[in-house]
Amino acid sequence: MAIGGVILLTIIGTIVGTNLFNAGMATTNTEQFCSDCHTNDVVPEYQASIHFSNRSGVKAICSDCHVPHEFTSVCCVRLKKMLVNMN
Repeated sequence: MAIGGVILLTIIGTIVGTNLFNAGMATTNTEQFCSDCHTNDVVPEYQASIHFSNRSGVKAICSDCHVPHEFTSVCCVRLKKMLVNMN
């Protein structure tokens, strides 16, 4: 395979991998993702709180407070949680 083919495959792989990674990160930052496991313990408390419904209509979701906003910190937190949940 020529060097051009290797470069092209690397670029395509990088684009596809980046898009899949971003889609995964976006999915795990949703309220639905958190509530799938925390249905009985956290969700009722959250729905009764001011974070869920208030006069302004702005709703805070779990990831607003419980996930770091810096990219590297988010990756570390996700990796740790994934490893803990595998056991």
